[in-house]
Order: sequence, then structure tokens, then C-alpha cells
Amino acid sequence: MTLLAIGDAVSQIKDIVNDKQEEKAAMENKDPVHFENKEPVHFDWQRTTRQGLFGACIAAPICHVWFPFLETMVPLSGQGIQFMGCVAERVVVDQIVTGPFNLMSFVAWMSFWEDFDVKKAGKKIKQELPVLFPKSIKLWVPVHMLTFSVVPDDLRVLWIGVVSIIWGVILSASARDD
Repeated sequence: MTLLAIGDAVSQIKDIVNDKQEEKAAMENKDPVHFENKEPVHFDWQRTTRQGLFGACIAAPICHVWFPFLETMVPLSGQGIQFMGCVAERVVVDQIVTGPFNLMSFVAWMSFWEDFDVKKAGKKIKQELPVLFPKSIKLWVPVHMLTFSVVPDDLRVLWIGVVSIIWGVILSASARDD
């Protein structure tokens, strides 16, 4: 199971727990009408599998190749402000090159494997990229500022892995909201 699948599972479990709490509160308030026509939230194993396979087959291999290439393309040097300038440059290059590509790949992967419709996948990319890209920037820019400036090399995979679980929750919530 990949980290994106864990993030999806966490998100879905959170949704199920919230649904049960809302139902319980409605029953305690003697307001069951709210839930009469509502479909109960179920765990979507297929979505978790699709998200996990994307992490294993696409995201992880890309990161495995991309980060060493990025280190040679934008080396970190200097001290103080000069060093932080190099870190910022590396983060900008990372986000410009991999951000849109990774998001488009994710949306296409999830959409295509849901119903095997290429046209629908293309429409979903156009629809979701403007929503997901700002979320990606808000999360990954500060994360990678820390990754490249503070986190020791031997802990970067662990650090990015933990944040990837959070990103998986965000992506899962986006998939749920479709």
C-alpha cells in the first residue's frame, strides 16, 4: 500500500465517522428527515486502489528520478540569504515542472481507471487542475522550502512520505467532491 492510498483511506474513514456522527446527532435531535434520502457513506476500495497504484506506478518512480536530477540542475550553495535563494529557486523549478504534470497525471489516472473514458479524463483535467494546483502550491512550496533547507538528506524520504499522506487526504477529498 502506498502513502497516497493511506491518505485516501484516512480521508474516507474520516468521512464515514463524520457521517455516523451527523446521523447520531440528527437522531438525538429527533430530526431523522435529514438522513432519510441520504445514501450512507461507504469505503471505496476501488478508489483507494487506484490512488495507491498511482503512487506506486507513477508518483514514486517520477520522484525517484526527479529529485536527484533537480539537485544537479539547481545545486544549493552559499550561506544565509544566498542559500535560501538557491532553495527558493529549486522549489520554483520543482513546482513549475512537476506540479502541473503530477496533477494532470493523477487526475487522468483516477478518471481513466474509474470508467475507461479518455474524453472524460481530459475534461476532468481541465476542470480539476485549476482547483488542485493552488492546493498543491499551498502545501508543497512550504514543505519543500523545509525539505531543501532544514531536513537532513537521510530523512527527506521519510519527511516527504509523511507529507504525502496529508497530500493523499487532500486528493481523496477532491476525488470525493466530484
